[in-house]
Amino acid sequence: MASEKTIKETISLEEAKRAVELTARRLGLLHLSFARTLVDELGEKKGKELITRAIKDYGRRIGKEVREGVVKQGLDPVPENYGVGKSKDLPEFGMREGREEARVGGEKRIRAYGCAMAKV
Repeated sequence: MASEKTIKETISLEEAKRAVELTARRLGLLHLSFARTLVDELGEKKGKELITRAIKDYGRRIGKEVREGVVKQGLDPVPENYGVGKSKDLPEFGMREGREEARVGGEKRIRAYGCAMAKV
């Protein structure tokens, strides 16, 4: 049997979208399981406190990674240079339903919505 590296296979965009969405849903279920375990073991107050800290830490790490990718390309770290097309910080398909620009406290931000993982 040939190894995966020697086989070139083409799949449809719909199949690729389903694969990315399935992966995102499974990761969402994993995160939900971690969160529920924390609440069950530590109680609602302490569990939610730790979950909130973890979510904030995750957001900071993602933000730092994406910013570094934009800067590494020689681009200014402004909303227009984030996202699909320039910094490729989100999958182009299967992970979200759309993307929009918004103003937050007078600052321009890009917001992705319909995240398959967040829906879980």
